[in-house]
Amino acid sequence: MPVSGLTCVVSFIICLLFTQHSGLYWVSFFDHFAGSFPLLTIGLFEMIAVVYIYGIDRFNKDIEFMVGHKPSIFWQVTWRVISPLIVLVILVFYLVTQVQQKLTYLVWDPNSKADRK
Repeated sequence: MPVSGLTCVVSFIICLLFTQHSGLYWVSFFDHFAGSFPLLTIGLFEMIAVVYIYGIDRFNKDIEFMVGHKPSIFWQVTWRVISPLIVLVILVFYLVTQVQQKLTYLVWDPNSKADRK
């Protein structure tokens, strides 16, 4: 089986999880825990790794090799300073708002008749 076929089968099996009776729970779980803090953190560390560990000069040479010209000063400033600062500010504000919120469990409804058996 080619890799794309295997990817489709695995994706189909994972998607079956969302069609079950507990599908709303899994959607809420993925929405709150997989799509916010982890993605912001990974994005910030990827930017830091590319710009400061791999090196902006090597990255510029790679871009020049691919497209035929070196990126302008706008892109270099954006990659070095603006983008990491914006993602860091968003991450800090996200953490501050999460700490200030009351803990809730959005999926389970205590008044639901389906839960009382």
